[in-house]
Amino acid sequence: MHSFRFILFFLCIGIFAHAQQNAETVGLLQKAGELASNNPQQAIKIGEHLLINAQKSNEKAAANFLIAESYLSMGNYKDALSFGFQAKSSGNSELQLKSDLLISGILRQLKLGRQADIYLAEAEELASKTSGDLQHFANGKIFYEKALAQIAAQNPKQALEIFQKSQSEFNQIKNTDGKSFGYKAIAGIGKAYSAMANYPKAAEYLNHALGFSRKNPKNLILETQVLCEISKMDFQQKQHHKAIDCLFTALKPAENLQHTFFLMEINKQLALNYLALNDRQNYSLYNQKFIDFSDTGEMLENEATNTAFNLISKEQENNTVAEEQKYVQFLYVAAGIFLAILTIGTLLFFKNKSKKTRYEEIAAYLENSKKVEEPVKITTPKNLIIPVETEQQLLLKLKKFEASTKFTNKEMSLAMLSAQMDTNTKYLSEIINRHRNDNFNTYINKLRIAYIIDKMKSDAAYLNYKISYLATESGFSSHSSFATIFKSITGIAPTTFIDFLKEESKSKKDMQNAG
Repeated sequence: MHSFRFILFFLCIGIFAHAQQNAETVGLLQKAGELASNNPQQAIKIGEHLLINAQKSNEKAAANFLIAESYLSMGNYKDALSFGFQAKSSGNSELQLKSDLLISGILRQLKLGRQADIYLAEAEELASKTSGDLQHFANGKIFYEKALAQIAAQNPKQALEIFQKSQSEFNQIKNTDGKSFGYKAIAGIGKAYSAMANYPKAAEYLNHALGFSRKNPKNLILETQVLCEISKMDFQQKQHHKAIDCLFTALKPAENLQHTFFLMEINKQLALNYLALNDRQNYSLYNQKFIDFSDTGEMLENEATNTAFNLISKEQENNTVAEEQKYVQFLYVAAGIFLAILTIGTLLFFKNKSKKTRYEEIAAYLENSKKVEEPVKITTPKNLIIPVETEQQLLLKLKKFEASTKFTNKEMSLAMLSAQMDTNTKYLSEIINRHRNDNFNTYINKLRIAYIIDKMKSDAAYLNYKISYLATESGFSSHSSFATIFKSITGIAPTTFIDFLKEESKSKKDMQNAG
């Protein structure tokens, strides 16, 4: 009898200890979940502790998902994907659903739209089998991701409708998490209105979301996103000082999060605003910071992209093993690896074509373009004695020549121009060197580039012409020589310059429509 009581006593102690441990785990998960969006570094430490001490697969999966969310809050897509896929593979349907949503969002950030759609479709299928708060949460997140895709595709009206559906789903969640996610949708509505140039409505929704983000517990992710969106809206309205104040406010939460992509975006926007204010010193400072963060961001994106394809391939391989024979599995894996390598190669190729120093080049163009239009006169010893009257006559003839389009003649040479001006090549070469601060070839090339730049600025049709046509129009013998000389003079590739003019034109139209 006594032995029975002894066994019962220790059994009760074991049950109590196990229940206490479960309660502690749930409490830590809840606390870490609140920290994920405002102190992700601490949330990761808690998650790692829970992962080490987890005894059940569900506990491991919950800890993996918590760590994935925390890394995502820091902009560390690589580790967020790694832990997200581990949470997804646990067999827990709720965590599989949430992981699919997380993975889809990250893949879209990495511009892997097709792969993102696959995981979003998986999430939709899983969501259809749930009910209650979980279903509303999943539907809200699905609508939210679809709305962001429409924003990226420059369809703000469709995005607005989908963001509103997202908000409606989140509002039906009974617990406090629903309110938190609902404000993300509210910020999205503001973003859509801003893209439609409806700035009063955009400000209303964005400020509403901003107010919530600063309440306890704080949501640094939402706060930073909203502040960046407000600053863009201020920039479009040419309220540059206001935009700068807003961006400096956003810097603090972005630095606390150690979020490279937020810091890159904030410094880029600061550089653009200072450039608009013609504050070259601050422009150079923040443009250089933008370039530095771009270097880091590009490295992080490349690592995350490689990780994404490796994890996708691994998941496909595991699924194949469970469903098909070894021979078919081998074909699927080989095809998956080939497609992954091909897609990565294509992605990196096009990505590297887009230079991260775009804004630095624009600044260089602004400086160099002045040199094309207003050549600097320098005082150098005259190498050749030219009569004053002859010098003045040649300068007048050069002015008429510059006002014409004769320099677009592909056959134009020093000898030809000298003959047209009734002088010798030595006199003409010396006059150009002395008063235009260039040799003859550079002088002609600058005239041609200034001519085609003026055409592109004054006639929008030129922005749609092929580079080869622009080369011929301005007097160059080939596409390649035009592109090389254009960049050497302006500091910008012709394609980049055309894109810049198109964006500038679109911005002006948006402002006119808003007015």
